[in-house]
Amino acid sequence: MQKRNKKLLIVWCIFGIFVVSFMVETKLYYDSQREREFSYQYRIMVDENAKKSASSESEEDISNEENKTSEKKEVEKAGKTESIDEALYEKLPCGYVPKISPDGLRVFDAYSAKFKNDEKENKNKLHLIVLLDADTDQNYIASIIRRLGKNKVTFVVPQYSNNLSETVKLIVSAGHEFLLQIPTQTSVPSKKQGIVAPFLANMSAEDLINKLHLLLASSKYAIGLANTTSTLLTKSSNCMSGIVEELSKRGLAFLDLEKSNEVMQKISESNSDFIYINVPQMFQKNMSSKELAEKSEISVFINDVPVFLSEFSKQKSRVLAPISAMIKK
Repeated sequence: MQKRNKKLLIVWCIFGIFVVSFMVETKLYYDSQREREFSYQYRIMVDENAKKSASSESEEDISNEENKTSEKKEVEKAGKTESIDEALYEKLPCGYVPKISPDGLRVFDAYSAKFKNDEKENKNKLHLIVLLDADTDQNYIASIIRRLGKNKVTFVVPQYSNNLSETVKLIVSAGHEFLLQIPTQTSVPSKKQGIVAPFLANMSAEDLINKLHLLLASSKYAIGLANTTSTLLTKSSNCMSGIVEELSKRGLAFLDLEKSNEVMQKISESNSDFIYINVPQMFQKNMSSKELAEKSEISVFINDVPVFLSEFSKQKSRVLAPISAMIKK
């Protein structure tokens, strides 16, 4: 009887050890998955140049001499004694993030494309937004910029572009302006989803601001952020209120290419400092010159720019303008 009880005790001990081991392994697996998911929410690619600039006290300006001269004139006009970069950026742990200068100069004003907004001469202007892909070839971007000639337009650049810093150089040195595309669940391409975490609707306020700062620190000279697809993020009142507040106090714009919704409309109406631009019109290859003539602002994928310019050239009385010209009168 004692031997039987002893064997039974041993069996129960073994079973207990098995159960405890199983529970421990399950807990460790759960914790690792949770940690992975948590880190995924924070993960967003930051351009190497932004990291280097954050750890260095000096940084070379990417603008050409013409841009430097125009910036200097604007600084002198505002009565500044410090460089425009020092006045418009603050150093955070994630990198350099835009701010409004002590004299009230905004990044939006300082780095938007120079365009003479003459209502008489430019009465029939068409505000153009060029959308880039993450893997758009640098040589192709350069060729499109050459085809635009003296026209100044707006580019939307995915923050997770393969060559972000080089793309920014091409755009800014040619006198154009750009916005960083905010990564959302519907805009991040499938081949990038494993390395880029999108902004999610109803994420915590702390996560939202941390990720927003990382996004803004990925490149200098962006005049704001752009949403290019229909997404739940812009339907989230909590998230968009946080984003709008941060962009407003940092002098940045928000370009929305989807149809306006009640959340964005309400927020934009209640915040006088918020630079909100809504452009739901998209150029289609089969769009006629007549249809194009009825548009005052439009966006076009960079691969469709040659077709667009061919149709636009038929409208002799019109000029192209950057999207910032809709705000800067």
